[in-house]
Amino acid sequence: MEQGPGPEQQSGSQPSSQYGAQPPQQTIVQRRPSRAGFWIAIIFGILLLFSAGMNMILLVRTFMGLGAGMHGEFQPSTDEYYSDAGARDKIAVISVEGLINDVDEKTPFGTMLSQLSAFEGQLSKVRSDPRVKALIVEVNSPGGYVTASDEIHHLLANFKKERSDIPVIVFMKDVAASGGYYISAPADKIVAMPTCTTGSIGVIAMIINVKEGLDKIGVKVHAIKSGKMKDAGSPFKDFTDDDRQYFQKHIDGMYARFLEVVYEGRRDAAGWKDDAALREIADGRVFSAAEAKANGLIDEIGHFERALEVAKSEAKLTNATVVRYHYVPPPSIFGLGGANTTTINTGVNVNLNTGGLPEMDSPRFLYLWKP
Repeated sequence: MEQGPGPEQQSGSQPSSQYGAQPPQQTIVQRRPSRAGFWIAIIFGILLLFSAGMNMILLVRTFMGLGAGMHGEFQPSTDEYYSDAGARDKIAVISVEGLINDVDEKTPFGTMLSQLSAFEGQLSKVRSDPRVKALIVEVNSPGGYVTASDEIHHLLANFKKERSDIPVIVFMKDVAASGGYYISAPADKIVAMPTCTTGSIGVIAMIINVKEGLDKIGVKVHAIKSGKMKDAGSPFKDFTDDDRQYFQKHIDGMYARFLEVVYEGRRDAAGWKDDAALREIADGRVFSAAEAKANGLIDEIGHFERALEVAKSEAKLTNATVVRYHYVPPPSIFGLGGANTTTINTGVNVNLNTGGLPEMDSPRFLYLWKP
């Protein structure tokens, strides 16, 4: 019985050769290059270039910082605020902004000057310019270190003696409290913003104690000392009555210095015959601008334009060019226009220098308003 044609013969395909069936035809598909890999390479290249550029900037700024440090030069920026027609005489404006400290901070991009160093540099520029006929000191600070505040006060008081022909006007902005008021006391006139907070005449020492917490976890700290008061105020021991009296004595001495500075600077303007009226208000409280004026702590309330008018009047000027000397901090990596600031909550928003508050691992004496 004959069999019918197979499936291949029915479909019209050629019969198989004697060597077996022909292999099926293969279709070659060419893959397109991955676009994801292309973009990854581009992004990697950009990051590499950015890194190289930042390293170059870091290197340049480091050498610039070293050079400036070797020469010991201070070059504050000078901006012209405005100028009356035909004016040759100048009114200089310098500032104290943020926490008052005296520690210069080394950074990879240069030296971040403390408020004390920056103020000294600005004041030096004013002193050396014979065209300056009046000085406005802008204060926007809740205070800070006791010694740094006293140093700035000393610089300003000496400037007044050396350049007695130049009236000094303090213009208080958001806050000029505690050390911020201390440095303002030598001024011939004090003008405060209507919204200014000032006062806080007093001293504070922040003493942290962790002994009770350490006792709970079984940690003991032993101090080997030469005298019983050597570790007074240590956070690792009980804060005794002797410790409190010991530190209160120091506080009282610094408070007496604060009263002396304010009394000497303000007694004539306030009409004080002795320091009794001052002591009544020098209990650490802060005042509004209106309250400060009523208590003799400031002379006038107004904005910057009013401070300029007072400066012109005190210097007997009709025309003047207003110039502002200010310290430009070194740039940070992501903010090349200037270094970052630290904000500390003092009840009023004030940008503080990166120095921040002093470390609290040991007692620190502060002319500082920090509610």
